[in-house]
Amino acid sequence: MKPGDLIQVQKRFQVQQCGHHMNRLGDYEIFPSLSLHPGEVYLLTDFYVGEGEYPVYNYFEITILADGTKWETTISIDDKNEISSFIKLFESPTLC
Repeated sequence: MKPGDLIQVQKRFQVQQCGHHMNRLGDYEIFPSLSLHPGEVYLLTDFYVGEGEYPVYNYFEITILADGTKWETTISIDDKNEISSFIKLFESPTLC
């Protein structure tokens, strides 16, 4: 996967708004977030897979574009093959 690809969500997860500064409301910290659900398709703007040394685990970071805003998250994984359980490259007959 690379920036510019369309990806399809396979498993529910959340992303946070890029570059957003934390707001405080009383004792609460407010971080704008978006919940992604299986079947939804988004434009991938950044993708990185990292490998940590033991006991740190592997992870991937994605940035997507949704509703004109960039959203990002980092997800811990045991193996690179696990990425496909979260996101897959979207294949559409209209893009062939």
